[in-house]
Formats: sequence, structure tokens, C-alpha cells
Amino acid sequence: MFENQLRKNEPSIRCTSSSDFNSLLQELSDLDVWVDAITGNVRLGYIEKGSTPAYIYEGATNEQVNDACAIGSLTLTVNGHNYLLNEGALFTLKDRAGMTCKHISALLGAKKYANFCDMMNLALPEYMGKKCKILIRAGQVLAVHSGNYVRLDQQLVYTALENCMSLLFPEAEFDCSSYTHCLTETTYCMSDYTATLMEEYVQAWTKAGLNAAALSGTNPIIQVNTSDTGEFCLEVAPLLKMDTGYYPLGDKYAIKHHGNARISKLEGAVKKCFIKLQDGLKDAAQLLQTELEYPVAAMIRAAEEVGIVKDAKKACRNLVEAYKACLFPGEAVSAFDIYMQLCDIRYTAEFAKMSAKTKIKVTENLYRLLALDWTSLDRPGKDEVE
Repeated sequence: MFENQLRKNEPSIRCTSSSDFNSLLQELSDLDVWVDAITGNVRLGYIEKGSTPAYIYEGATNEQVNDACAIGSLTLTVNGHNYLLNEGALFTLKDRAGMTCKHISALLGAKKYANFCDMMNLALPEYMGKKCKILIRAGQVLAVHSGNYVRLDQQLVYTALENCMSLLFPEAEFDCSSYTHCLTETTYCMSDYTATLMEEYVQAWTKAGLNAAALSGTNPIIQVNTSDTGEFCLEVAPLLKMDTGYYPLGDKYAIKHHGNARISKLEGAVKKCFIKLQDGLKDAAQLLQTELEYPVAAMIRAAEEVGIVKDAKKACRNLVEAYKACLFPGEAVSAFDIYMQLCDIRYTAEFAKMSAKTKIKVTENLYRLLALDWTSLDRPGKDEVE
């Protein structure tokens, strides 16, 4: 049902029913191959652009191999077997603080395949340790993890999640699910449990003079993410779903793969997330009532405060300039308007070009916007990103 899509370099699959999502997870389980290896037996290689197939690549279809030869591709040889390597694949490397996850595309940079492979083959044993775990999904290597990586089966996570939600919030509605190689996510609508808070939010929205029709698709959401190709095996986040997209209502609750990946922590994470969801709705209503005299200056300071400028300087600069161009002199602007503008960085062309790791960092920074003291940010300043 989903195999052809999963074999693409950058798949994007959306499921609107829990049954379709469970089918997707079952297919992932059937297609996934996990290989334990010694890093000394792992070699990075490459296929030159425009070359003809010279080797057999385990699990890959002829179409995948032909595409790799047409555009050029990295490969991985493990215990004598050749595999195609997705350039979005993740390598878990050791650093002074412990473990860090780096996407191969970010490591590759502008280096030529040959030079890059020589460098990586020398460095892998030192920076990954002696042992590694390799994820091969639908004919492509998607992750090369260090030996202490703890795998958390996504199908088991979502079975536990369904049980948890039916126990804690039986009236919560399945909203939708989506999959990319970097992230598997699902969302639940929590409207039945936040009616009073949503009423306060709607009143603040109306009092701010905003379009009442825009509220028709607005719902508080709990989103649960898992990944076998990321630093976190489990993330639970409170969000506000609007017609224009999803907006964070507070920090996510995250569990790393390294040493503490436990499904038993899911129920506690959902409970904590629901508290943040309630607090976030209160904060959003407060921001709607906070009018800014210097909105552009406040926007720049907020982006600097949470680190968006550091991780996405060009995208942030363009976002500020676009907002300045649309701002009418004397127009009433609330802190919530600026919050939404900054969150919309996720829908810019610059964001689309970022590495998966940078996208995750920028998105995580957005979680902190609601907690800022916006009145302290509302003062004159240079209307540009340095």
C-alpha cells in the first residue's frame, strides 16, 4: 500500500484515519532491517552521477538504483553487502557532551563524494565507537547509530499511545498522522477537554478585532512524534491547530534514544503535555490582549531571544522584511500576531532548503515564544536582523 512511496528519497505520507496509519506502521515494521556491525566493517562509498550500475544493492529496486546512478549517490558497504545511502540519513557521533546526531547531508556540505568518503571512513571508528546499529528501510540506509542506541519500536509506541489516550482522554479524537524519513507523527484533537479555556481564547480573539471566521478550524492538539532516524525516540507537544497551520503552545516533552527509551514514560508525558496545553491556551489569550507599539523591533528581539536568528538568520531576515512591507502605519498589532508571524518561518522557501536537523532546531526554538515577556521586548530598536 505504501511501499512505493517509502522507497522515495523524501517521502511524505499523510493518513487521515487510524486504520491507515496502523497499516503504514505495519509496513514500516515489515520493510525495516536492523543490522548490528563493527564500524571497522562499514565503508562509505559513492556512485558517480551519470554512471551505469556496477554492483548489486541489497533490497533496492531497479528504479532506485537507476535513479541513484542518474543523480549520483552515497552508498554504504556493511559486512561485504552494498546498500544505497539516503543523503538524509543520520549518523550518531560521539562528542564531549555524549552523543550527537548529524545528518549526512549536513556533514557532506560542498565536499566531493570521493574526498568526503575518505574522510568519513577514517573518522567513523573514532567518532562512533567500535559497534553500530544500522537501519535499512525500503532499500535505503536511513541511519547509522552508535552501539548504545536504544531502539523504540514505533508500532509498539502507537499501540501504547492509543491505549493511553483511550484511558486518559476517551473523548479525544484522532486528527491525522504523517510520515517522513525523519519523523512519524500523529495528532489528537482535545477540544472536549479545553472548552472553557478555548472560550477565553475566542473572547480574546474577538476583542482583538480579528476575523471570527478564522476560528472555525481552530482546535487544541496533542501531537506525538517518534523517529528511528533522530535524536529523540519520543516527543509529545501541545499545539494549536489553525487553518494556517500548527502553532506550538509550549515546550515539548522529549525522550532520547540513548539509555532511557521507555514506552512506560508515555503516559506521564501525555499528562504533562496536557497541562502545558492548558497553560499555552491561557498564554495565547494573554498575547492576544498584549498590544505592541514597536512590533518589528519586538519581532526581532523575540527571534534573538529564542535562538531563531542564530539557526535561521537568512530566513528570519526575509520574514521580518516581508512583515514590514505588509504593515500599515498605525496598525494595531498584538503579541500573538508577531508570534504567528515567527511561527510561519516553517512555511518559507528558506526553511524548506534547511537540513532536517536545522529544521528541528528552529521548530524547537518556536516552542519558547509564548513564554516570553513581550512587554519587555516592546521598545524602539533597529528594524533589521544583524
